[in-house]
Amino acid sequence: MHLFQRFFRDLRVSAVVFVFFISGGVWGQALTSGADFLKIDNGARSQGMGGAFTGVADDVNALIWNPAGLALLDRPEFGYLRMLYLSDIAYNFGGVAVPIPMGPDNLGLGAGVINLGTTFDSTGGLVPSISTGDNAFFFSVAYRVQKILSVGITGKYIMRNIAGYNASAFGGDIGVLVTPGEKFRIGAGLFNVGQQVQFISSADPLPMTGRLGLSYKVLAIPQLSLLLAADGAYQIQGGIISGGVGAEYWYDKTLAVRVGYTGTTDSQHLTAGIGVNISMFQVDYAFAPMGTLGDTHRLSLIVRLGNEMAEGLLAAPSAFSAPSAFLPSLPGPSSSYSRRG
Repeated sequence: MHLFQRFFRDLRVSAVVFVFFISGGVWGQALTSGADFLKIDNGARSQGMGGAFTGVADDVNALIWNPAGLALLDRPEFGYLRMLYLSDIAYNFGGVAVPIPMGPDNLGLGAGVINLGTTFDSTGGLVPSISTGDNAFFFSVAYRVQKILSVGITGKYIMRNIAGYNASAFGGDIGVLVTPGEKFRIGAGLFNVGQQVQFISSADPLPMTGRLGLSYKVLAIPQLSLLLAADGAYQIQGGIISGGVGAEYWYDKTLAVRVGYTGTTDSQHLTAGIGVNISMFQVDYAFAPMGTLGDTHRLSLIVRLGNEMAEGLLAAPSAFSAPSAFLPSLPGPSSSYSRRG
């Protein structure tokens, strides 16, 4: 009897290690932290652009990519993402962002949750199925000063559960966005700073990462717009360098086509995506091949509420502003900062 118990215990521990590796790894990298799931690119729009979004960060996905972007929004937004990740692991993101005008400046608030998990049975029913779940809850605050500089911070509570073993930690992000000239933006941040994750018998650090991003609006005419973006990142614990470049093309403020190229020094791949904006709804899809590991599919929805705020509250220097240069506009009263035009 004890022999069988030991066998099933060892089998269970082996399965835990397997799930931990699959759910934590990104781009086939070795595990370098106690919460590698935080490194997974969030957002169908951003992934379609090769993960080059730190210098864009102009929708509710700024909660993940750069909290400073929350102060650039022109109306409240709700966002939801569903991704089919590797080995049938489901990744979900839900968030809300609310801009608050404060005279010539602007305040942005946001909150959201990430969930990644799966259940599998590798023993043919000999032992109960094993479940794994990773969760992160976060709250963000951003402030925009003089229509040029925006700063944001995020607090996170991270929870991990693998086959009954639990771990938790507190962490945070800090980001900035600068608009030095027309149609050009620079974003930077330090992400996942915080406590170590105590999992089973060892403690591992969060995947602390520094990121720098640039974006430039090449084309902006009434029916057409073209945005180019580039990102670079350095994960401090693992010494891993990664990056991406991408482009987003909007036609008639309704249909978007995206393409990108992303990866690390060891592995790279193309990405692609599309987007549709109808009234208050924007739906985005992204596809990213992962070689022998399989493919990933992201589908997201953004819902924008209310009317655009007065132009003076959010407009950046000259013709460039976060809403006018980047995001699709919604039907309604005319404004000089249509998001895609």
